Amino acid sequence: MNKIINVLIFLATLLMVVLAGLAVLSAFSEPFRTQSIVNSTFFTFFWIALVAIFLISLFFLGNPIRNPGRFLLFAGIICILIGGIAGSTDANILLKKYLNINKVHKGIMTLQRGQSQNIVLLENLEIQKSPRSGTTGQLPFSIRLTGFHIDFYEPGILYVESPQKQMWQIDAKEGTVKDLGPENGKIEILKVFKNLQRPIEDGKIVAKDEPLEGINPAVQIKYYTAAGSVITKYIFERIENPVQPEDKIFVSYKTRPIKAVFSDIEIVTNGSVAVSGAIEINKPFAYGGYNIYQFDFDGMAGQFSVLQVVSNTGLGIVYAGFGLLITGTFWKFWFQANTNKSRKSKI
Repeated sequence: MNKIINVLIFLATLLMVVLAGLAVLSAFSEPFRTQSIVNSTFFTFFWIALVAIFLISLFFLGNPIRNPGRFLLFAGIICILIGGIAGSTDANILLKKYLNINKVHKGIMTLQRGQSQNIVLLENLEIQKSPRSGTTGQLPFSIRLTGFHIDFYEPGILYVESPQKQMWQIDAKEGTVKDLGPENGKIEILKVFKNLQRPIEDGKIVAKDEPLEGINPAVQIKYYTAAGSVITKYIFERIENPVQPEDKIFVSYKTRPIKAVFSDIEIVTNGSVAVSGAIEINKPFAYGGYNIYQFDFDGMAGQFSVLQVVSNTGLGIVYAGFGLLITGTFWKFWFQANTNKSRKSKI
């Protein structure tokens, strides 16, 4: 019996080493290549073999009361594997085919502010494996985008070049004054805008920062020329900045990299809002058996957000498996070891 268990443990360990190797290989591969590997026929048989070996091993362990630590370890690994398989593309296709459970496995949707929809574009892998499923799927609820904004690391940088090809870089902080020398004058930064809008109010154009209505970074500067004149103007990041003959310098503005992207959403069911929340990159929103991720966004104008909806089928089983794994590890390598040590000391 012990020989059989040792052989099974060796095979399971070997497969786990192969799995670890594939995980490392996937980490250095392109996402689509990794996805195709994980969802390949070879990988399907690999998962089945791994689960089968652990189930057989669990059977040969005998009475779990005699060795609960090892039993919990094996049971935890089996739960993790089964949960992972349950959440795979193949499992989702089989559920649709044989049990008529038409749950979206993974898809994306593009939403503009104020727009609401429940149709997602399915991932290419699912369409390839199940062409009859179509290219779109329908969620049991609608998602409405109520707000979308992008935060940048601050401050941005103002680039200044003189006709003599002298270069300056100025942190775009309000109140900053930079002396460019007697031949080029100086620059004062009056105001920094994340999204400059200039609506007409009472017949006058008013400069306002509107963070929820697009993306138009800009800086208002005051340029003191060497001749003594003063020019006030706006320097835009995404709009060409005209140079006046009397400027004598060329100024451009560049924001720093994106810090965070936020999408404010509402979940709508039966015409009413069930719940609302915010989605951030790497911080999804969970509802109704799905996780909703920030997948992409309109980085030029800030007019739309692209969300990814992923089924969390099997995730609860995976969490339970990790709980069993941790409990089994604690039992076998701490509780059982201390108990055996206590017994030996009494003898």
